[in-house]
Amino acid sequence: MGLSGDLRIDEAQVFFEEELLEDAMFEFAGGSAALFSMRCPGKETPNEDAVALIPTGQSSGVLAVADGLGGAPEGNRASYLALQCLVSAVASAVRHGGEVRAGILDGFESANENVLALGIGAATTLTVVEFDGQLVRHYHVGDSMALLTGQRGRVKMQSIPHS
Repeated sequence: MGLSGDLRIDEAQVFFEEELLEDAMFEFAGGSAALFSMRCPGKETPNEDAVALIPTGQSSGVLAVADGLGGAPEGNRASYLALQCLVSAVASAVRHGGEVRAGILDGFESANENVLALGIGAATTLTVVEFDGQLVRHYHVGDSMALLTGQRGRVKMQSIPHS
């Protein structure tokens, strides 16, 4: 897939069902985003993690992680669907001159409605971090946490998982 090294994100990218996603570094929202994901050791089913990078401007963007609920059916499908809903809602908000925050909240609602509408008991966590210059705002449902570090690795923000 050629993810190693710095890449420029010109439009939203969603990564899902990656067997092993590592060493993926991206210039993003005026900084760098590092992605890592791997399937639960010993599991033969697809990786249920999904990640989205959604640029909203030169120094702004949205980073999202969805982790399909273990033990529930089709967690990979739920996590991908949740990120599709989020990307669509954020893109719509930006396109129409609305606030990114409103797009994120609409994305959460749409993700919830669409995952429930699958009618198969699928579920996922959803963790989102919005970056805009010096503003960092996070949103999450479930036990996936967000962690923001400075250039020297010092933890600047850590969300509290719901588990």
